[in-house]
Amino acid sequence: MANPNLLSLSAIYGLNSGVSVTSTSPTTILNNPSASGKLLKVNHVRVTNNSGTSVATFSVTFTETSGSVNIASNMTVSVGGSIVVVDKESYVYLDENSSLSITSSDTTPIDIFVSYEELS
Repeated sequence: MANPNLLSLSAIYGLNSGVSVTSTSPTTILNNPSASGKLLKVNHVRVTNNSGTSVATFSVTFTETSGSVNIASNMTVSVGGSIVVVDKESYVYLDENSSLSITSSDTTPIDIFVSYEELS
C-alpha cells in the first residue's frame, strides 16, 4: 500500500514512544514498516543522559530503502542533561519502510522520547 495522501486523511493519532539504550549497537527509535498504509510525522525527539558521571555521545539516523543519513551526528549530552534532536519546527516524516535509530558511542545510559503523529 502507498503512503496516504495528506489531503485525504481518514485518521490522525497523537502518539508517544520511549526507548532506553545502554549499548553501542544501533537501536530503533521508531519504525514505519512496509505496507503499513501510514505516514508517521515525528514532531519531537529528546535524548536524556541518565548517567551520574559520564557525558553521552550519540548519533540519530534516518533509514529508508535508498539508504541512510544522519540527522544528528556525534551529539553530546552532559551528565543528567537533555538535548532536542527533532522539534515541531524541524519535523521528520517516516514513510513506509523507513525508520529512525540511535547509536551511542559507549554504554552511558540514555533515554530517547519521541512524540509523533500517525497519519492514515
